[in-house]
Amino acid sequence: ATIIDNSSASITVNGPNNFEASIPFSTVIAHDSLNVTSYVALGSTETMGYGASNPENSVIGLIHSQLEQTWSEVTLMNISDSWGTVQNFIIEKDQIIIANPDIITIIPLRDYSSSSTSVWLTNYPMLLDDLASTGAQIYIGVLQLDPDYVCHIGSGPGGCHSYGEYEMVVEKTEILTEIASTRPWVTLVPLSDDGPEHPEWRDSNNDFTDAGHASLAASFLHMIESSSMRTVNYEGRHLLDTSNLDPG
Repeated sequence: ATIIDNSSASITVNGPNNFEASIPFSTVIAHDSLNVTSYVALGSTETMGYGASNPENSVIGLIHSQLEQTWSEVTLMNISDSWGTVQNFIIEKDQIIIANPDIITIIPLRDYSSSSTSVWLTNYPMLLDDLASTGAQIYIGVLQLDPDYVCHIGSGPGGCHSYGEYEMVVEKTEILTEIASTRPWVTLVPLSDDGPEHPEWRDSNNDFTDAGHASLAASFLHMIESSSMRTVNYEGRHLLDTSNLDPG
């Protein structure tokens, strides 16, 4: 929505003989500001809050809470199941559209291992194109595995990934990267492979702990805040009478 901003700006001009003039720019500026009233979360066990001590400490609870700091009326619809595949997201498409979301987050961690690359190639473009009609900005997490944690290359402090697993993750991340490159309403959220260095992020069931949920939330909030930062352009014109100034 376009709103009125009462901020101001000025420029100071300095010259010889201690000359100084302050030139004010406009004090009333109109600009477009993101107004978030509805947030929809898609995902699997992480999105459901498994491992968190309470819903407020889950990745979605933390994201929603932070959004409320700026947009106090924002509602949350959490659409998730234990696997959170793209096929399931498509099934829930009508429910997502009815929610009229301004922001959608997708955390496809389980889908990296459950759906084939051919399914991703076919279904993620379909899902993201269908959701474009909502006008929402969509933030989707993409895994970025460290090759140092691939078996036979370097085990890392917490074990290693099989080479097949590594290739599959890289291929799926490349698929999402290509899809997002032609869809400006889609923002990729890099999810780093820091888990082996942070055993406190997972519990004995391999679910995220409060610390792990906080790490996930921080990655998404960083991208949300970066893309929703306000930009204000000031325009001004000033005529300076120089007839009384000393030469030079």
